Amino acid sequence: MQIYQSNQQQEEIDRLKKERDDFERRLIDLERYVQEKQIEDRIKQNNVNNSFNIDHISLSILVHLEGFGDIHSSNSEGGFIGTRGQSRRLEGFDIHLLNVPNNNLLTIEYMAHLEGIGDICWQKGGFIGTRGQSRRLEGFAIRLNGPLSEKLGIRYKGHLQDIGDTPFYSDGQFCGTRGQSRRCEGIDMVDPLYVL
Repeated sequence: MQIYQSNQQQEEIDRLKKERDDFERRLIDLERYVQEKQIEDRIKQNNVNNSFNIDHISLSILVHLEGFGDIHSSNSEGGFIGTRGQSRRLEGFDIHLLNVPNNNLLTIEYMAHLEGIGDICWQKGGFIGTRGQSRRLEGFAIRLNGPLSEKLGIRYKGHLQDIGDTPFYSDGQFCGTRGQSRRCEGIDMVDPLYVL
């Protein structure tokens, strides 16, 4: 009887050892697969980053300006859009990145602070602000998003009522005022994209 139990126990031990060995082999295969995928992903990312030239990126900027309506920037590298010394309020804006090979790699987002409304949440592209409501834009922030945003940044400043040009802000910092009823009269994006 004991010999029979010993044989059964030994068979069970052998079976468990075999299962353990099979499991360890599968685990090693899985680890190897994960490592290979990580290497492939790094190679793909490096190929994308190496083949992507930020010098080709340009901006399309539109502002909605009191008394003029929509005005497009003629400078594809950013620059000032709006007015100085004319007391005209910006009421909204729209910024697009051009020549980005894949929209998942780099996108632009912005938020705004509007008279009588307050902060408008971050949005990806599209017009932010109002048209036909005579509401002044009082402040804004702009940031890049996507994998390439870890390597690139964006700089901007505003032209504000009774203040003039602000210092440069970057990468999501708020430019403007809250609670002071000051209109933003222009947006300046000098050297808009830079390498971090």
